[in-house]
Amino acid sequence: MPRVEVKVTLEEMIDALIYGELNAVVHSNSARFLSFNLLADAIEFLGACIDDDHPFDATGRSGARVCKALVELFTFDDRYKKNRDSIRDGLRNSMAHQMRPSKEIGFVTQWDSPNAKLSHLRIDEGSGRLILVRESLYDDIRKATYIMKHRLRKGGHTHKLDEPFRTMYKNVPLQDK
Repeated sequence: MPRVEVKVTLEEMIDALIYGELNAVVHSNSARFLSFNLLADAIEFLGACIDDDHPFDATGRSGARVCKALVELFTFDDRYKKNRDSIRDGLRNSMAHQMRPSKEIGFVTQWDSPNAKLSHLRIDEGSGRLILVRESLYDDIRKATYIMKHRLRKGGHTHKLDEPFRTMYKNVPLQDK
């Protein structure tokens, strides 16, 4: 079979990654810890989508993109804006570079604590840590994704959603060494 290139738009990537794969990971009983890394990446990705002054593959923009997303897209809950530095440093940066959150962040999932939703974005009295609940964070990423897509369409930036974003390959033959 010949190799086939498939052009994928940004909107198709969003639908596949955030609404598809990330949803499957978050709502399973697996990757309880690692899923927070994926959630942090999703926040940064949303920030990259609205970072009009820089191309997607610009380097050194991670922290700024996380903050941009939290301030401009997570507008439905002021606690994201208030805690943006802690989320940027304690979640995104720590998970990306150390595979663990900083001491100021605590993780919980609804698998581990059925009433966890009540703790999301609250400071734990005993430890002083900002509590992030995996399923609640994912639900908020979905809301922010909707806001981002609406913002791009309303602002006349539909080309960002519709133009080819990535090329995927099918039927890639194995190569002999």
